[in-house]
Amino acid sequence: MLQKAFFILLLVSVPYVVSAQSQESTERVKHRIYTEIGTYIFLNTITLNYEPTIYESSSNTFRLNGRMGLGLGWVLGFDGDHGVSGAMGGLTMDFGRKNSHFLLSSGMIVATNFNEIDELSTSFDRLGAFPLLELGWRYEKPQGGWTYKVAGGTLGLSFGLGYSF
Repeated sequence: MLQKAFFILLLVSVPYVVSAQSQESTERVKHRIYTEIGTYIFLNTITLNYEPTIYESSSNTFRLNGRMGLGLGWVLGFDGDHGVSGAMGGLTMDFGRKNSHFLLSSGMIVATNFNEIDELSTSFDRLGAFPLLELGWRYEKPQGGWTYKVAGGTLGLSFGLGYSF
């Protein structure tokens, strides 16, 4: 009786074991281009970003993306607005298999205050470097298309919209 029960259990479970071993052959996106708008109450930023995939795990649950971007920012102050322009670079860790992805970004922002630059000066005295730290969520289909991002970090609370391919 016990042998028959074991044999029936084996026959029933074989299809599940075989399907669990099959690999998905879908090609995931490797590039993302998006614009991101961020804000604190007095600090506002807008950036244009490019994220290529550098590494992808064999289980498709983890990706390491490079991050490059250009941006503008402005601080609303009591003595007038102050504008900055800059570039950023860093890495984004992307955790997720289907459409929903958890993101953790770190890197560096190099910015200059363009309100105080005179036309005759070529010095980089007004350059500043700031850390880029961000925690967020991205909606991105594995085959690509429109992508949406919500994050919080150095650039404030931000929302991004772009395209992945």
